[in-house]
Order: sequence, then structure tokens, then C-alpha cells
Amino acid sequence: MASIYRTQLEDYLKTLEIKADRVLDVGGLDKPIQPRVKSFEANRVAILDHEGGDYQIDLNEFKAPQEIFAFETSLYWDTIFCLEVFEYIWNPVVAFKNLYNWLSENGTMYVTFPTNYPLHNPKGIDYMRYTGNWVEKMARLFNFQEVEIVPRPATYKDYLQAFWSAERMHPIKDDERLFDNGYICKFRK
Repeated sequence: MASIYRTQLEDYLKTLEIKADRVLDVGGLDKPIQPRVKSFEANRVAILDHEGGDYQIDLNEFKAPQEIFAFETSLYWDTIFCLEVFEYIWNPVVAFKNLYNWLSENGTMYVTFPTNYPLHNPKGIDYMRYTGNWVEKMARLFNFQEVEIVPRPATYKDYLQAFWSAERMHPIKDDERLFDNGYICKFRK
């Protein structure tokens, strides 16, 4: 049975109608994007993953488009998906810069960011969590034309509040983002 967190993502994806010339699916080796969206039409789809796919690289290291896509008909991608990857990134600004640089002008990228998700497998490479503030900062830093940030809210807020209270933590007051387990984001260059 899928987690509520995963179900929120899959429900969002089922609303997308993708029509693009070139689509890059970053981290999509195990769960490719095509069957997960409402409709999908592309002339070229490539998978970039650290373990295989069409391109195998580490997103933590800066890679100009010509360094990895030199044998493509174009160095840039109209649509990029990078789903459930950023918790494994230890150098998030470089990873985000890579995605931005690989995206064509007026291109769209979909990226997910975890906030309140527990450490998980594979053991030893789950590194980071991201707030909505960080996502907004990256959107401004890279000057995207359009940004859509969809929260993945916790369904049992009382349990989170009880945990924080028991641990004597002091969460921000009067901010519903406190209960966001993560974000599904759409950026247009």
C-alpha cells in the first residue's frame, strides 16, 4: 500500500497532460513518467539516473548541457521531471542549477522536495529536507517566469504537534506550511 505522501504525488501526476518535443526524466529509472501522467506525447524521452538509464551522472556535480547531451539533436529539454530525488542530493544548489541549465527557454520542470519525510533507504544516502522557503528562494534566484508550489500536507497534524510538544520543540506559530510533508513544484523558465 502506497503512503499518503506518494499518493499525493501520483494524484497530481494523473492531472498532467504532457506534450513536448523532448522530455528528460531525472531519477526515472525505476518509475518512468509516461504511465504516471494523464497523457503523454513526446518525440524524445531520456532517463538520467545515477545508476543507469540513457545518461548516468551525479546531479551534485555541475554538468553543462554540452558535457552530457553532446550527441543529442538538442542540448536542452522542453520538459524535465525530477521526482523524489532531492532528498538524495547533498549539493542542492548545484543540482538545481543543472536542471535549470538543461531546461530550454520557456521549458517546464516538475520537481518534488521532501520536508517532513523520515530517513529511508537506501541507507546512508538520504541527506536533505527542504522548506517552502527554500523552494521559493530557488525560484527567485533562478528567475523562473512561473512557479507553482503544491504542498503535500500531513493528514495527522495533531500527532505532529504532540511529537513537537513532547520533544519541547518550538514550531513557528500561525503558518500552515508547518504541516507540509513536502512540495510538488512546477517551474517554467
